[in-house]
Amino acid sequence: RLAWLVTNPDDGATSPSDNYDVTVSIAGLDVLGGSGADRDDTNIEPLYAFGPGSGNEGNPLIIGEVTITVDNAGNAKGGLIYLAVEE
Repeated sequence: RLAWLVTNPDDGATSPSDNYDVTVSIAGLDVLGGSGADRDDTNIEPLYAFGPGSGNEGNPLIIGEVTITVDNAGNAKGGLIYLAVEE
């Protein structure tokens, strides 16, 4: 099950454009439900979209491969995405 996601953008010239978007998909379905949109270009941002106290019912079950997509970040930009899953 998906526990959390953290985005950590590069600094300086390789920093992504502000409000870039991250999706985590299984068979074309974004398991974040759109909550990975509009990430900040300079700050580390955690996303507990399905964690305790989020108001969402449970965590989405991850079965098989996931596709992580970053959109609207600009050309030749960088950063890290940490994705935690639990049994």
